[in-house]
Amino acid sequence: EDQIAPELDFRGMMNPKKNEDIVNTKPYYQVFEDRHQFLNNLSIVDLLFNQGPQAKLYL
Repeated sequence: EDQIAPELDFRGMMNPKKNEDIVNTKPYYQVFEDRHQFLNNLSIVDLLFNQGPQAKLYL
């Protein structure tokens, strides 16, 4: 089996059982923000639907 260099092995970086922020996200406008505050770590789809063409500024 081929060995993966440790600096390229990201398999342990994300774990669905751990609820931790992977990246530090800048808040952007979300439709229900007035009721639920900003919800981070949703998905790229949330960013695209809420920001449209401006989404590229957050990536």
